[in-house]
Amino acid sequence: MNADFYYEQGKQHVFCEDFATAGHLEGNDISYAIISDGCSGSSKKNSPVDFGARILSFSFIDSLEIFYQELGKHSVDVLSHYIIGKGLNTLSGISGLGVSTLDATIVAAFSDGKKNHHVMAFGDGCFAVKYLNDILVYSIEYESGAPYYLRYLIDTNGREMYEQEFGNSKKIIKSSTYSLEDGKWELGFEEKHDELYSTYTHLKFDQTVNNSEIEWISVMSDGIHTYGQGRNSLSFDDIAYEFLNYKNFKGEFVKRRMLSFKKRCDRDDIVHYDDISVATICLGD
Repeated sequence: MNADFYYEQGKQHVFCEDFATAGHLEGNDISYAIISDGCSGSSKKNSPVDFGARILSFSFIDSLEIFYQELGKHSVDVLSHYIIGKGLNTLSGISGLGVSTLDATIVAAFSDGKKNHHVMAFGDGCFAVKYLNDILVYSIEYESGAPYYLRYLIDTNGREMYEQEFGNSKKIIKSSTYSLEDGKWELGFEEKHDELYSTYTHLKFDQTVNNSEIEWISVMSDGIHTYGQGRNSLSFDDIAYEFLNYKNFKGEFVKRRMLSFKKRCDRDDIVHYDDISVATICLGD
């Protein structure tokens, strides 16, 4: 298995508030791909959300071994509290930083390389699962534009303020199935459902669908929705294809794909206004 990542500052940002990482846990077969998107509205001197995105990402990595060791014993709710608790513990050791430093979304894929393949999303973002002839793509958005952050699990004041202002807004999950035809994506099936805000979205994927094994799992921040050319917005489908059209999985394959797409963007005056981040696990050899 191989794993790689890439993140880049958006046109409207002074610095990049996204973070991404990918790799393998030492001593076992667990691979992970994680992106985190810091909240621009929370970013200030005592709440550097780009730093918070890093804290939460590495807190998530620390939780993975426990998740697999306790699989079936501990619920995802307990895992969620462990991640944010570790994040707050890290934050408490740094003088002068406020709790809103941790206002960041997380989308993470992780796998033991056998039959346990998971994606967890705290807040908004996107992810994709590639089988031999099909690609499943998910997009999570909040009607209000305000994600429900992981810190609200244990920050009572923050949670009450969120519920008062956004408690009736919906989280919208869109899933699309594409087939591969001559190297291009053809939309086959699409569905959308909504629910009231919730702490996380957790999906477990089977190793095979129609006797086809998973080849890779990718996670992306919502910056993928902000690409434009002149006054025209570019479709999510087209940009997702550019992000994920991997030629091979050797070395820094995600970085290679994104830099190739960046050359096209520079040539055709295409920009992304929000920061972008993407990380991918390849499950093959």
